[in-house]
Amino acid sequence: MSTNSVPLPLPLPLPPPLPLRTALKRYPHTAGLISGEITDPRVRLEWVEVDPIYRAFAPMARAQVYDVSEMAIVTYLQAKAYHKPLLLLPTVVAARLQQKCLVYNRKRRPMSLADLIGARVGVRAYSQTTGMWVRAILAGTYGIPTDRINWVTFEEGHLAEYDDPPFVTRMPPGAHMLSMLRAGELDAAIFGNDLPREDGIESLIPNPAVADHMWYEAHRFV
Repeated sequence: MSTNSVPLPLPLPLPPPLPLRTALKRYPHTAGLISGEITDPRVRLEWVEVDPIYRAFAPMARAQVYDVSEMAIVTYLQAKAYHKPLLLLPTVVAARLQQKCLVYNRKRRPMSLADLIGARVGVRAYSQTTGMWVRAILAGTYGIPTDRINWVTFEEGHLAEYDDPPFVTRMPPGAHMLSMLRAGELDAAIFGNDLPREDGIESLIPNPAVADHMWYEAHRFV
């Protein structure tokens, strides 16, 4: 054996972790990332609290103010349509089936899906992801032409380039969707994470959990 062995090179020191300004809601499955319990030597997540989390979507889609951000799928698809420099990671942090999100005020009058034609239906923004899902389900599953509904919105879309269709009315600042539903100024409304839990506010789609199960069996995605 040769005594002229070549010493192995010393391992190079790791570079400091890359700081990433991150907008992410605290869920049970993201809490470890936010607290720093789950780490990676290559990156350091600098968590920015945004509540509700959808308030992060427009700044990220329009100006990429975060390095990493949770984002609703419809907002992302609009951002891609308008050539924003975003990359979708295959990591779902929140999902739900949507038919419970269309509600009406039972204390005002009885209502069925057929009564949506010509009705005033509120939604936070016409391009909101939950609203898109509900409109698609109304049209595709129940045969309700959604352009014959009088949509009432309260916020602009997440992309500045987007314009609402002509059958959409924007309420002035200060208007409150749930208050209008309670007062009968709206016939129905679509809510997301802020779905109200109060007496008289009920799902317009009967047995929404069963309806969602049937929809999932037919389409196989959430």
